[in-house]
This record gives sequence, C-alpha cells and structure tokens, in this order.
Amino acid sequence: MTRSRLRVGVVGASPARGWFTRAHFPALQALSDRIELAAVCTSRRETAEAAASAYGAARAFHSYEEMAASKDVDLVVVSVRVPMHHQIVSAAIAAGKPVFCEWPLGRTEAEAEDLTAKAAAAGIANTIGLQARMAPVLNEVRRLIGEGYVGRVLSTSIVASGFGFGSAIDPDQTYLYDAEAGATMLDVVGGHLLDALCHACGDFVELDARLATRRDRVAVIDVPELERVRAFQAVLAPESGTAGQFGDDPQVSPQRWFTPTAPDQLTVHGLLESGAVASVHLRGGPSRGTNLLWEINGDEGDIQVTGTAGNIQISPLTLRRGRGAHPLGAPEPVPDEGAPAGAAGNVWRLYKSLLGDELPNAARPVDFAAALQRHRLLGAIRKSSASGQRVAVPRGRS
Repeated sequence: MTRSRLRVGVVGASPARGWFTRAHFPALQALSDRIELAAVCTSRRETAEAAASAYGAARAFHSYEEMAASKDVDLVVVSVRVPMHHQIVSAAIAAGKPVFCEWPLGRTEAEAEDLTAKAAAAGIANTIGLQARMAPVLNEVRRLIGEGYVGRVLSTSIVASGFGFGSAIDPDQTYLYDAEAGATMLDVVGGHLLDALCHACGDFVELDARLATRRDRVAVIDVPELERVRAFQAVLAPESGTAGQFGDDPQVSPQRWFTPTAPDQLTVHGLLESGAVASVHLRGGPSRGTNLLWEINGDEGDIQVTGTAGNIQISPLTLRRGRGAHPLGAPEPVPDEGAPAGAAGNVWRLYKSLLGDELPNAARPVDFAAALQRHRLLGAIRKSSASGQRVAVPRGRS
C-alpha cells in the first residue's frame, strides 16, 4: 500500500460518536495529503449520509458489501462492534480488498481462525488494530530489553485498571458486559495489554488464570459526553445499590440496573518463552490508586512503565529505568513523530506504516495471524480459569 493517495472506506463511521470519531478520523485528517476518506458506511442510509457530510467523505453506503466492492475504495477499515467483524471482514476479503480490522478480530477464537484462513487463501493484505505496538514508549522498552539493558529478564508484572468496565456504563455500551459479545474487559483491554507485554517480553508458553465477575449489577446512566469520564470515576463500587453512591450530582443517577455476565477481574500468572515469570492483574473500573504499573525486572536492571489506565493502546505512557548501582531515574522522554494527541496517536502511526513509512520507536503493523495468536492466548486464559488448572498456550506466529 504505497500509492500516493490511499482511498479508505470505513465501516462504522458514526456521525455522532465512537472509536472512529475519537481515533480514526483525527488520524486520517492528519494524513489527508496521503489518505483520502473515500467512503463511509453505517447500517442506515440517513446516518451514512450524515457521516459523509460530517467527515467530508465522497461516498456514503449503508451496505458494507457494496462499499467493499466499490472501485473507489482501496482499503476497507472495520471499526464497528465486535459481533459484526466476521461478516464485514469476510465481505472485504470476498471483494478482494485489503482490510484493516480493529481488535478483536472476531467474537470468538473460531471466527478469528476462519478470517485468518480466508485472508491467507485469498492472498489479501490484512492488518489488525493492535495499536499499542505502535506506541513509542512500548517500542523503546522492547529495544532496551533486546539490547540487554536489564540483562536477563527474570520477571515482569502488571497491575492495571480497565476504566470502562466498572460500576456504571452509558446505555450504548452495555454490550461490553455481555460475555458472548466478544468485547469484554478480557477481550478488549486484556487483549491490548497482554499483546503489549508479549511484544516487549515474549509470548506466554503456559499460564494459570482466574476470571471473576465481582460486580453483580451495573448501573446504566445517561449523561452527556463531557460528563461521562467524571461519572465513571465517581461510581466505583455500588456495594449497597443505593443512589447515594453516585454522590450529590443530580446528573449522575441510574436509569436502570443490569446483571453483567462478563468478568471484571483477571489474574494471569505464567512463564514466557524466555523462562521469565509473568504476572498480570487487570481489574474493571478506575482505581483511586494505581491504574497502570508495569515493571520488568532483570538481573542487571529494571524498567518501569506507568500510565493513566490499563487501556495501554490509548493511555499516555511514562518510562523510567535503572541498572547496576543506579536506582530508577526520572521519567525520560522518548522520541515521538508529531502524532495527533490522545487515542488517535497510535492509529496515526499505524496508518503511516501502512503507507510504507519507517517510524522511529514504532513497530510494523501486524496481521490476522498475529491476531489469531492473541485470540489463542485469551482462549488459554478462559480454559485455565474454567478448569482451575495450568494450561499450555498454543504456539504460533505473533
């Protein structure tokens, strides 16, 4: 994909809100001299036309099959809810179009395996949105480990919070708490976080995991977009189920309650391919204490990464390190490439790489085969939790 003007068609470009609005559109705007937003697609004609008008797209579709088949689209971007990934990516492959799908690749490991096989059989270029791999701090950590800064890695540990999987959610996001929807805390936040760990330190070969749903009910609250973050941080633990837990703000009151089926707690302990020990604790909702602390301990040095949330693909990251007789130093700057701020940064780097650019402190984009390996890791976690046993992680390319 090295043409001077890449024509992108996006499925899931909501005219109002969503991941496309937060991440993809600012990234595409910053690359408008090299990428054209040629088409947008939503499930209804009126919303597709509104999105095309809002984002300046040349064409609007309400059929993803028609958009994938369009001669005006060079790359199909899939940025919709996970349950729709399999059918939309399948349509892009059938149309012979390169496809960039947001993570997770499918709702289940079986769907991810099917899409990987289809893309390979058709010879279709494919990319998965594991954007944390594009983060400069993460790739600096990978470089330091590869060059022996910490010596032999002995262990690595992460404590993290998946903010959006706490005690309150807005009505449009309740599917995140459905164990069958493929967009749970384990799938989304856990998938990105574990991929980052494996990218820097190597893959798991065996693990012991536990999943738990500790919140037996979650409040659905309808608050304006600008109030949502404050609501999430104010509503931490509805143990009593009373309105008082929301504080005195009259805008933050539950419309209704529902029972989640997805886990809000994850622990994973295991061995990496290097022999190092790894430990991860991911918990739903924000913490008043630590929201992302990642430490890598070697026999010659240590690396520490901190961030504002366990959503490592969008969290701003800070790097500290020390070795020998020296303690951890002050947070150090990592060279950046002038990426857009916030959630768009790593998506921008990914698009840049798809255009053929070599970016300092960024990995190459990864394909569906790498995504399948991560799905297999999540499958091993579920298997271990269900059985209460340590399990081997199926090996594959990542």
